[in-house]
Amino acid sequence: MFLPHITEEDVSSAISKLKFSTACGFDEISSILLKKCKTPILLPLTYLINISFQSRIFPKSLKRTIILPLFKKDNPNDICNYPPISLLSTFSKIYEIIMYHNLSNFLPGMV
Repeated sequence: MFLPHITEEDVSSAISKLKFSTACGFDEISSILLKKCKTPILLPLTYLINISFQSRIFPKSLKRTIILPLFKKDNPNDICNYPPISLLSTFSKIYEIIMYHNLSNFLPGMV
């Protein structure tokens, strides 16, 4: 699969697609904050994403996650009612959105 050069418009579009959520990953940067300050970070973030895609290395710092139990239903004393959820870094979600877009263009109708 060939990864095309990512533009600032691609990154801006990915940031716009983030869900409005106050839940933050380990970096404590919410999608709301990132959406409000996206203009000054577009150029450096685009550069970092392109370097990552060219080198085929996903930054280790973006692999970190916070795993929390989340109560769903029934008996709160039963541990089975607390499935784990993962709180990812907002920046890793941007990578994911861009990669998904490129993968879906590469494999049309399959993703």
